[in-house]
Amino acid sequence: GDSVITIDGENGDWVGLTTYSDVDSLKMPNANIDIVEVSHHMDSVYFSVYVGFEDPVFSTMNTNIVRILIDTDQDSSTGFFGPGIGADYYIEITGKAQSVLTSNLFIFNDNLDSTNWNGFTALSYAKSLSRGGTLETQVHLFDLGLSIESEFDILVQSNDSFGNSDMHHQ
Repeated sequence: GDSVITIDGENGDWVGLTTYSDVDSLKMPNANIDIVEVSHHMDSVYFSVYVGFEDPVFSTMNTNIVRILIDTDQDSSTGFFGPGIGADYYIEITGKAQSVLTSNLFIFNDNLDSTNWNGFTALSYAKSLSRGGTLETQVHLFDLGLSIESEFDILVQSNDSFGNSDMHHQ
């Protein structure tokens, strides 16, 4: 089963799918990490996420980080306690100079305190590509313990090396 989403750093395959605009109350000081839209898509094999940025997210010589927190049971009392979300998993993508440096899926250990970020351990690789202001990432549904009928919440967060960040809750 091939996904309708091809991870190529282009957003053409997201046209026609629902995207959610991110409107900031304050002007973002760094447009490279300014999230402008988010979309996600689930098929029988893959969970894919698209994040659109105001300016190219990985274009600078400094490393920028994008994290996608995933609440697979829609229960904020399980997983890592984030803003309005209990993140059971997260995808972390780092990049600079037009390249993705790292791209991994992490799982939270519920035996640890829900405020302990170190409760996450690497689970698998996430396939990610970025071109310009587009970032795409994809992981196997199986790794998230999800099926195509599953309901879930996501939170996308971006950070630069200077303390600036943006967040989008879906």
